[in-house]
Amino acid sequence: MNYIKRLFSNRIGSLAYLVGILIFAGGWWLIYESGIVNSSTAFGNYAQMTVMFALIVFMMAVIVRRLHDLNKSGWLSLLAFVPLAGSILGVILLFKPGNRGTNQSGAPSRGGKHIISELFVLEHLEKR
Repeated sequence: MNYIKRLFSNRIGSLAYLVGILIFAGGWWLIYESGIVNSSTAFGNYAQMTVMFALIVFMMAVIVRRLHDLNKSGWLSLLAFVPLAGSILGVILLFKPGNRGTNQSGAPSRGGKHIISELFVLEHLEKR
């Protein structure tokens, strides 16, 4: 549970947000192409639901942390489920620059080679 809490805290930049979108889209594509979607077995259905749930949680965490970079509340991420508002939110999160300094959600993201470790909260595991 502690990992999930950390997954929704801190900040990420717009490049990490873009990488998160690509990982999410790639995950959906892999589910579709793997044949799990067309599976008629109970295991296939459970596997599909589990992977889809994990991808949705991951993408919501990416949106929340990008909103934190803009010094906005993570609750605005619920707009992603509203058809037109979700598209507008996605464009804003992709192109609007984040705060340069430290805000209420922490220090700015390091970016660059640290994008994957920031997306999957791996830097916190390395400090232990």
